[in-house]
Amino acid sequence: MKGIIGIVGGIKSNELERMSRCLSHRGQATFKTNDVFSIGQLSTCRGATLYYQDGVSVISDARIDNQAEILENIGLTAALKMNENELIFRAYSKLSINFVDCLAGDYSIFIVDEIRQKVFLIRDHLGVRPLYYSFREGEFMAFASEPKALLSLNEVSSELNEEKLEEYLQWPSDHRGYSKTTFFQDIFSVLPATVLEIDMDLHQSKETFYWKIDPEQFSHLNTESLLIEEYRKRFERAVSRRLQPLTGVQVSGGLDSSSVYKVAERYVPKENLFSVHFYPKVDEADEREYTMEVVQNNLQNHHQIERSVVSRASRDQVQMHIDRPDLSTIPMCAKILPELIEFKKKGVTTILTGHEGDTVVDTGLFYLFSLIFNLKFKAFEETIGGDRKTTRVRRVYLVKRAFHKKYAEGGLSAVGQLLVAVVHHQTVSFVDLMRIMASFGFGKVKKMIIGTRTKAPAQLTNYVPETLTGDMREHFSRICCAGIIDTNEILNLAGAAFGIEYAHPFLDKDFIELSLMVPGRMRISPQAMTRYHFRRAMTGILPEKVRLRQSKVLFAKTIWLILADMTNACMQENDLDAVTKEKLLLIKKGLQNMNHQNFDFNKIRKFQRLLFLQMWKNQLQTY
Repeated sequence: MKGIIGIVGGIKSNELERMSRCLSHRGQATFKTNDVFSIGQLSTCRGATLYYQDGVSVISDARIDNQAEILENIGLTAALKMNENELIFRAYSKLSINFVDCLAGDYSIFIVDEIRQKVFLIRDHLGVRPLYYSFREGEFMAFASEPKALLSLNEVSSELNEEKLEEYLQWPSDHRGYSKTTFFQDIFSVLPATVLEIDMDLHQSKETFYWKIDPEQFSHLNTESLLIEEYRKRFERAVSRRLQPLTGVQVSGGLDSSSVYKVAERYVPKENLFSVHFYPKVDEADEREYTMEVVQNNLQNHHQIERSVVSRASRDQVQMHIDRPDLSTIPMCAKILPELIEFKKKGVTTILTGHEGDTVVDTGLFYLFSLIFNLKFKAFEETIGGDRKTTRVRRVYLVKRAFHKKYAEGGLSAVGQLLVAVVHHQTVSFVDLMRIMASFGFGKVKKMIIGTRTKAPAQLTNYVPETLTGDMREHFSRICCAGIIDTNEILNLAGAAFGIEYAHPFLDKDFIELSLMVPGRMRISPQAMTRYHFRRAMTGILPEKVRLRQSKVLFAKTIWLILADMTNACMQENDLDAVTKEKLLLIKKGLQNMNHQNFDFNKIRKFQRLLFLQMWKNQLQTY
């Protein structure tokens, strides 16, 4: 476990020690200070200390996966072994800031170059390792691995960012672009795959997005069998890169986390591999039969977490460390906290997840959607498989989505063209089509009348490699959306409190780049089996019962039950003011009024956000 802190400019250097105390869970600190800057490297690892040479200082929270490749690129022997900070220094000394083009791994890095009079803040491709900063032009710049260290400085206001809070309440799912704003007015986040360069006089700054992807790098994979074989190799490498002597794995019983576990099982001795499964005690969300199939060779190291009422202490413990309301699909303190406690007992230092495997691999539904959107109905019917009755839900979802995109890109004339085609090809039933059009029309009218409460953050058009076009560009944007990167940050911050790092093999840079290049037709089988190319790659690794599983567990009822329990527990607390009690009562009534036969996931998520925001605000008031 590592962390970094620092100050450039007019803040007293003794405040660096205050910052380090806030992050003591990230290890002991080594400092370097002078009249211009003060920086600190925190670490629980041996040999991970601040590196200084020739006027350049380097600190980092990093796991660099391709050390041998970097050493070769800078003319050194690939067999050399050195810690991350020295490696970064040597690469920077040889290639200047362009060395970031060579990096693979999870990292946040700070470099100060006293000769060039510049400082650099650098974040990994998917923002797995957070890096926050506060910048006042001409006065100071402070940075840290966690917001709480910045909030310890007198010069950094703890005032909440009201626009961010409104945005948080508005979006039940976060497929929008990631923003560098945080829940605090004075604190910002370095964007993923970005170098933030600041002159040491603090008057000039610039951001550079550095992820470059060459689609031609995979041109030799000109058959499906070659591509599937390379896909398997890259996934196995993504998992093996993240393994530690004592490794834990979240196993849900689904395709993604199960694949991570079964690959880890090949590399880690049985006695050093641990797993947990979250069982929500809801019949329709019970995945234990699949989980047991995956971990059957190591049941003694498997632990089951059952849903239970979350105490205030547990809830506060999570929110205190993540410095924000809970953003997870399943409320963090109901799942993550008991998971961390269990793994900590076993001495685990890294937890592997199946986080966003379906987004990176891509289910193939976007390919089906693109066929409808581009009016290729013959190809659509050949691909979707089954009859209209068995595929009804999927058809309705895809057609509805196509109408919305047609309207966004071509207005009512484009919607009309699609409507005629859908009717002609009988893609959905007449009744379903009428419901789709009524919902579509109502949504547009409602938007015209009441508008949008909060505008969406501007899409970061520069946060996409310029070589990507069409479907690849769209796929990249889904992978790098706010929801995924926010969750990366939350897991990192919550895990750090226990000295544990979360690692996500599906978010491996090299694996993502190959995933973007897989043709849409390979992602879905002729019988409409989703993620078909990945299932083929996992042949012989996954139990067939899991590899060919198509049923998807829906956690809406589970989340509803957790929120109902938490709301009731909150209302029984004695120190609530009248305003808070009234808000909690409204949330309770809203949850009670939901249709239990057909839970609306988006509504549940909105209630979740209302609840967690209120609890977080109450917690802040106690400090």
